[in-house]
Amino acid sequence: MSKLTVDICISYINSVISYIKQEFGSDVKISFYAISFGAYILLNKLINDKDNYSNIILRSPAINMKEILLRSLLKDSLSSYRQTGKARAGHNGEKEIDYSFLEDIEKNNLYKNYKEKRKIIIIQGVLDDTALIKDTYKFIMNKPEIQLIEIEGLNHHMEPEEIKDITCEMLKMIKLT
Repeated sequence: MSKLTVDICISYINSVISYIKQEFGSDVKISFYAISFGAYILLNKLINDKDNYSNIILRSPAINMKEILLRSLLKDSLSSYRQTGKARAGHNGEKEIDYSFLEDIEKNNLYKNYKEKRKIIIIQGVLDDTALIKDTYKFIMNKPEIQLIEIEGLNHHMEPEEIKDITCEMLKMIKLT
């Protein structure tokens, strides 16, 4: 069995939430900041989740995870992936993933499954060549509770100074500074 599944990743988030509530009380306010694949997992976690969270901020969310895997992350051919049941993936091909991962992300399609009405802020670079902004536009269509902040000139992989600037702006937005 593959350890890389949406449900297993969600269980890690749930473990952290349980720990926080245990340490700080069940009425503690919890916020999320998730990037790329983490944002994809978080959005899947939020489906039918009844808990209220203070803030949910996503940067460069991998909304269309299947396309990102096939277009950007998979280093072997799709036919080889199907045939062998495994493929090299990641930016340098250093990870091996089971074919069941592709099947899992097909099943956990955010366009079809996400129907929540939560306030979310998405920060995304217009030049993002991994998590395409057109996928984010499609996702937020008819979801007025989701605010998209587009940043000109930014790509998916940001420099430390860009991350610092975005983090400062984000903290101002949620009134933590």
